[in-house]
Formats: sequence, structure tokens, C-alpha cells
Amino acid sequence: MRWAQINVGANLTLDLPRRPGGVGTFVVKTTSGAATQTSSAPTLDAVNTTLSGAVVAGASTLNLTSGSGVVVGRRYLVGGSESTGGEMITVKAYAANVATLVRPIRSAQPSGATFQGTRLTFAVTGASVSAPQRNMRVEWTPASGDEDLATALPFDALRYAPVTFLSTEDLRDLDPLLVKRLSSGVWLPAVAERAWTVLLGHISQKIDPGGVVGTVDLTLAHGYLTRALIAETGGKSEENDAYLTDLRERYVQERDNALAALAYDAAQTGNAKNGASGWSSRSIRMVRT
Repeated sequence: MRWAQINVGANLTLDLPRRPGGVGTFVVKTTSGAATQTSSAPTLDAVNTTLSGAVVAGASTLNLTSGSGVVVGRRYLVGGSESTGGEMITVKAYAANVATLVRPIRSAQPSGATFQGTRLTFAVTGASVSAPQRNMRVEWTPASGDEDLATALPFDALRYAPVTFLSTEDLRDLDPLLVKRLSSGVWLPAVAERAWTVLLGHISQKIDPGGVVGTVDLTLAHGYLTRALIAETGGKSEENDAYLTDLRERYVQERDNALAALAYDAAQTGNAKNGASGWSSRSIRMVRT
């Protein structure tokens, strides 16, 4: 779930399957389709360089002509779109124009092959999200020649702010054997990001975007859900199944503990009451994602 806090706004991102020729324009619309922000230009990832040497299939590093703007943890497209023989990779480390990959590249690429960022960032202003609302959207109109990439990006405008401060060190505190549990090629920050998206989705299904007030610290719940997603890759065994069940139960417990005491304004009249959310009586069915 993407979200923006009312009267504050947010930078919403979208990773495209190929790099567009231009940034185009976007508008922000309410659920009913009324425009609240018009004729705005998104920002396209500035990385647009080439490989300075050929790479073979299975290589774990790429030599770049220029590494200006490369961000560790971000995905980049090598050799064009995957539909035309290119490949999306994730950068694990970067230094001196050498990008180290999370997973080895699957196919060979020649010297001079493109290395490009495809991420668009949409700056949604606070003025365009002046009231709580579910299913607002960013409608992006690409430049000429990129019409196939046109998209609508849904998001919720929230009165509250869900936050997490989860780090890899936090996860290792919760489970000293975490590194051993990671399957080969799993990038922990990406799993944590996916877990956060799932967690926000669970909350959005049950809490009205304007009912909850204040900041919601979901770090501990986020940690348990991240570990549960990792455990899902551990294969079927009695021990792993029991471990996964425990993690799911603790996730629900910690999530509900964080949410149960929230100040809640059921009627959205401005009269919020502590502990009035009734969250402890609500349930979410945990499913494999």
C-alpha cells in the first residue's frame, strides 16, 4: 500500500519495465476522479550509463562507464527491457564504478550495453491530499512513444503515519541464526520492504484512513513479518512449519498491540479517544504472499 499523510504529501515511486524516453506529466485525483494536483512532472532516475566491459553469464560484478547516482539496494536495467534480452538486477554494493550484484547476472552482456534506472518519483503535494481518503491515485501520462507505459498509481491519504525503524541488526537480535536461514540470493532489505508493504495492506483493510490519529510505530511487528516471509522460503519440514507458525502468531500479536492503544476518531469529528480503535477484536487472515 502506498500512502501520503494529509497536508504533508509524499514521494511515491514506480519502477518501470524499461526506461522511458521522457518523464511525461501526472495528475493526482480523488476516488471520484476530481483532480487535486495537475500538470506536474515526475522525476526519472538519473542513472543512464553503459557497461565499460563485457560480462559473462554468472558474473557478480559490472564495470560501469559512470556510476554517478547509483544507489545501493536499487534495481537497474542492464541491456534494455527484459522482453528484448535485457535483465533487471539489484545493486548490493558500489565503489569506483564497479557495481556488485545481489545475485549473479543470468545472461551475458556486451561492452557498451546500457545500465539504466527506470524509477519514476511522483511528488504528491500536501495541498493535494487535504483530507483522508482511500484509493486516491496518481495518473501518469508518458511522453510520446511511451504510451504503453501509462499507468495509474493508487494510494491512500492518511491522517496517521505508520512508521518502522527496522534494521538488519534488529532482525539479528530477534534471531541470531537469521543469516543461516536466508536462502542463497535472498536480499534481506528487499524482503523487509515487501513485508512492510504487506503490513500496510493489512492495516488499510481494517482501519479507516481518517480514523486513526498520530504516529504508529510498527517496527516490532515488521520484524516478525519479515522473518515469516524468510521462513516461507525454508522448505517444508515439521521444524520450519512450527517456526513459521510461531512467527505469524507473534506478528499478529505485536501488530495488534501497537494498534490497540491508538487514539481513534470513529466518527471523524475531531474527538479522538485513546484506545478506542477496538483493534484487539479485529482479525486478519494471514496468507502466503
